[in-house]
Amino acid sequence: MTKNAIRVFALALGLSAMFATTPMHAQTVVQSETLTIPFAFHVQNVAMPAGQYRLESVFGKDIVTLVNMQTGRRVQILRQEAARTQGKARLTFEQGPNGYMLKSLS
Repeated sequence: MTKNAIRVFALALGLSAMFATTPMHAQTVVQSETLTIPFAFHVQNVAMPAGQYRLESVFGKDIVTLVNMQTGRRVQILRQEAARTQGKARLTFEQGPNGYMLKSLS
C-alpha cells in the first residue's frame, strides 16, 4: 500500500513539474525565415556582406535579429508594431552614396 502511495506521489510531482515548465518554454518560441540578400549593405552603421541571412524573432517581441548564415554575425532591429505585415518579412533597402542601407523591416 505504501509503495502505491509513493508511486502516485512521484507521478503527480513529475506531472506538475512538467506542466509548470511548459508555459516558460512557450514564451521563448523563435520564428525564423531564411532569405538571400544579393548585395552588401549597412544596418545601423554595421557593414553586412551579401549572402544568406536568417531573420529570427521571439513570439510577442518587437526585436528581430538578422543573422548572416556564413559568418554568424548578428544585428538586432526594432520592428515597429505599425510596420508588421502578415506572412513573410519584408526588408526595404535605400541606396545612398555609401551603398545600400536597410531602411525598414515590415
